[in-house]
Amino acid sequence: MTSKKDIFKRPSAKQIMKGKKQVVARTNLVERILEIDPETQYLLIDRQVIPEMSFYKRNSRKRMSRTEASRMFMKHGPEVMFPRLRNRAEALARMKDHNLAPNHLRQEVYDKLSPGFFCAYSFRPAIRRNTKRKVPLTEVLEGAKIYAYAQRHGMPMEVKPYADSAGTSKKGGSVIVTVPSRTPKQESYTFAIHGIAVKDDDNKYIVANRLISTHSCFDTMFKDLKYNLPDDSEDAEVFNWDAHAIAGFYATIGYFIRKDHNTVPLQMSPMPLPSRLLVDVYQRFTRNAVILTNERKNQKKNFYPLNNAELEIAVENAVIRLGHDNTLFCQLDRDGALRDYDWIGM
Repeated sequence: MTSKKDIFKRPSAKQIMKGKKQVVARTNLVERILEIDPETQYLLIDRQVIPEMSFYKRNSRKRMSRTEASRMFMKHGPEVMFPRLRNRAEALARMKDHNLAPNHLRQEVYDKLSPGFFCAYSFRPAIRRNTKRKVPLTEVLEGAKIYAYAQRHGMPMEVKPYADSAGTSKKGGSVIVTVPSRTPKQESYTFAIHGIAVKDDDNKYIVANRLISTHSCFDTMFKDLKYNLPDDSEDAEVFNWDAHAIAGFYATIGYFIRKDHNTVPLQMSPMPLPSRLLVDVYQRFTRNAVILTNERKNQKKNFYPLNNAELEIAVENAVIRLGHDNTLFCQLDRDGALRDYDWIGM
């Protein structure tokens, strides 16, 4: 069996370049990464990818390191913002009356975008606690990989639903899910997922955007307050969906389909199932691309694998350039099942 380390650890720049021919690119990175032969070539990105403004804290002239800028961008960078539905009536008018599911809203937003710098997509509940949910596409792809790993290696994730209640329709269902760690010898994670649309009624259009997990903490609970920028477009309370929580939600979707032939959690999911094409693009950027840059401004340029912000920018632009339905939509007759994708190392 292939080790977790081989499957989940990103290769170093030296490992990426070893024995392969260099192809240099400064523009059209998505198209160029798809043109190379991943067995014999790697892409050298000969320019800065993270926007310059992310290298500076507010009111500071000191330029941060590339690693610090990556963190700053992933927290404060521009988001792909889904429509903010302010109340039940607006949500029903926007979604039910036009027979729309979250993937339709996602398609509308992404297919209107021009290439740019985005750190995630985000959405908010229409009612009750209005905490913003933030979803980086790199976490979606890593979540899909965890899900595929568990399926392929005979360790299906355990899903335990809470007892059904009269409030499930309005509040959404809840489950306890156990997800394997990506780290060798580390125990699995067990956490709850709340706000799952499970009832096929009008409330599903309201519940869909309430989806949240206990796996991660709110940004305001563990981030240094000095990093909160006063001109952020929305308030600071954010729930960040990460790979383990997303993998757990994929397992939850599968549980309801197998148990009750209930497709509502899938139909109303605000989490996309990535296509085989997007997985290929992501794996190429992680395993067949390096960037020539410097960690700090006064240092000599060197080769680095792409960091979190650089990967997120690349994947977001892949969706924009290649189209939503070609990337953030898993079509069974085209892509097959997530577990059967060409996951490197599995």
